[in-house]
Amino acid sequence: SANSLTAAEYENAAEYFGALYKDHMPENRDAAILDVGCGGGHFLYFLEKAGYRNYQGIDISSQQVEVCRTKVTQRVEVADAFQFLAGKEQTYDLIVAHDVVEHIPKDKVLLFVKQIFAALKEGGSLIVRVPNMSNPLAAHGRYIDLTHEIGFTERSLCQLLFVGGFRAIHLIGALLISRRTFRSYLRRIFLGLYYAWVRFLYYAQDFSVPRILDHNLV
Repeated sequence: SANSLTAAEYENAAEYFGALYKDHMPENRDAAILDVGCGGGHFLYFLEKAGYRNYQGIDISSQQVEVCRTKVTQRVEVADAFQFLAGKEQTYDLIVAHDVVEHIPKDKVLLFVKQIFAALKEGGSLIVRVPNMSNPLAAHGRYIDLTHEIGFTERSLCQLLFVGGFRAIHLIGALLISRRTFRSYLRRIFLGLYYAWVRFLYYAQDFSVPRILDHNLV
């Protein structure tokens, strides 16, 4: 894994998820939550720290699952998402898939979303994070990993989720600069100016101007 997996990294991840998802997490701390492709367990750590009691993670990598068990929680198992979700209708209040969908072949990605939709309880939610192909440096995110199969814009991600059964679809950028430092202040200013210029270039070429230019879509 490219992650250092230090205690500080897990703490930073918990702070990040807490700020980014504060309006999208279940209020009930007993809500059933599944983290698909949990990786090193950063989101699971956030759930544990936030007081959620009924969560579970799965990952196809036995090495990643072992990291989770060592550093975060025993509530993880090695599993293929397609096989795991089969027969899990109306089971979860929230399903999370960070950096997963872009790894699924295009001919299977709709089945994946439909399985997630079926596995959610009435009123349940999906949080999904994917590289944003509208970002001006999108090629870096799309091709940095040999296992990436597909990329998404706001429109194509909405299309996928809609066909998969979802109707209340809310997209946000995954960039969050929460620390109040001089460096972060300058970064906000620079990105604001840069994104304004990029939107002008979209407009000048008569393209649909994207609302979100951050490197990831949620």
